[in-house]
Amino acid sequence: KYLYPAGMRRASLMWNRRLVSEITERPLLVVEGIFDAMPYYENAVALLGKPTKYQVEQLKKAHRPLVIVLDGDAWEEGYALSQKLRLNGNRATHIKLPPGEDPGSVARNWMLDQIKKEGWKLNGNNTI
Repeated sequence: KYLYPAGMRRASLMWNRRLVSEITERPLLVVEGIFDAMPYYENAVALLGKPTKYQVEQLKKAHRPLVIVLDGDAWEEGYALSQKLRLNGNRATHIKLPPGEDPGSVARNWMLDQIKKEGWKLNGNNTI
């Protein structure tokens, strides 16, 4: 379970949310924690936990590919979110992490390889 400061209303928060509204072909990683997003700072948002209804509504407004990468124990929820977004017309997929891993604990190159396997384009220098 996540611990939040007293009085924090997480439901409407999303770290780096401005990136959702960018119009680009670069995929946006959607992760749970800020430290999971840091290695991909310019192309990642953090939900600060599991996705809320408000956050899902914000993601539905995205004009760029979305790559859902929830912690390893939540891969089914990540898959379900990617399908919900696809049904909405978004370009979305998910990456299943190895058990016990989260986006911040896997090697950056491993993550980038998974993104490429999903068919998303990376910049010429193999970055998102």
